[in-house]
Amino acid sequence: MQKIIMLGTGNGGTMEIYNTCFLIDYDNKLFLVDTGGSIEVVKRIYKLGYSMSDIKNIFISHSHTDHIFGIFWLFREFYRLTKQGIVNHKINLYCNDAVYNSIKNI
Repeated sequence: MQKIIMLGTGNGGTMEIYNTCFLIDYDNKLFLVDTGGSIEVVKRIYKLGYSMSDIKNIFISHSHTDHIFGIFWLFREFYRLTKQGIVNHKINLYCNDAVYNSIKNI
């Protein structure tokens, strides 16, 4: 089954209707589009009952803070889960050079 789940994690004080990132669930493999602006992206993924180990691909559309800051919380959580042996696969990050440089410079 395939579906799109809006996460609504633009920044730390978002309202439920404010969506800057979403999950594409295809057969329980998750493709995350944009990462929001805070730790809220991780919290909402768990709240929806998904596992971080289901995320295989991340796409970041542009380098506005409400689309990239969540990546740092995802990195932290992936690292924690990798150390525990829960995540043991490569996670592909797709973005343009401006996004990559923004992440790298932060």
